[in-house]
Amino acid sequence: MVEREYVDTKRIDGASMEDVTARVRLALTTEGFGVDIFEGDDGAVYIQTPRPTVMFGLVGNPAIKPIADEVDQKLRGVLDRI
Repeated sequence: MVEREYVDTKRIDGASMEDVTARVRLALTTEGFGVDIFEGDDGAVYIQTPRPTVMFGLVGNPAIKPIADEVDQKLRGVLDRI
């Protein structure tokens, strides 16, 4: 698994892809976001969410930062609930 600066990744051990997908969809209904769910070469299921603070940081507009921070916090909350 390659770590990337622009996404948060959570490894889920001991659960099937179907189970993790259902849990992610349930958690996302409260926040209204999408994620990337995949099975790694090691057999573990991984979840990735975008990191708005990194992606919008490239824009260079400080007015966007509070919004990016809020979205980033919500997406991390989704990962924490799974």
